[in-house]
Amino acid sequence: MRCREIFDAAIRVVCEDVTSTEGLEDYADRAPYLLATFLSQCAPIDKRYRKVNGLSPVTYEETAAVNMEADFPLCSVFFPAAIYYLSAMLVIDESETLSDKFFSLYTDAIVSIQADLACMQEQIVDRYGLNK
Repeated sequence: MRCREIFDAAIRVVCEDVTSTEGLEDYADRAPYLLATFLSQCAPIDKRYRKVNGLSPVTYEETAAVNMEADFPLCSVFFPAAIYYLSAMLVIDESETLSDKFFSLYTDAIVSIQADLACMQEQIVDRYGLNK
């Protein structure tokens, strides 16, 4: 899925018409920056998700704004959370109540992802040199 598709889904969630460019300029201008914020906040969770599920790690350049035509760099499990986060941030100035509802759905989605992460056994490193 591309970042543009995340944006289109968020626009539909806030009940806007994606096919109409009228009135969406502000959303389109802010979306790359908002998605970049989402990515930087969720990248550590994605890293753990990939490790726990045996997926190859992905590195992406952290920037202030994402390329909306680029592939969404996180695992597909983050799609709903990204849509809710973007929806919440896009309407925050117009409707605080609606924004709060979407932000709550975003946090629920992230909590659900984290709750589903299995524990991993790793070797303990003696950083203090006490076990000699």
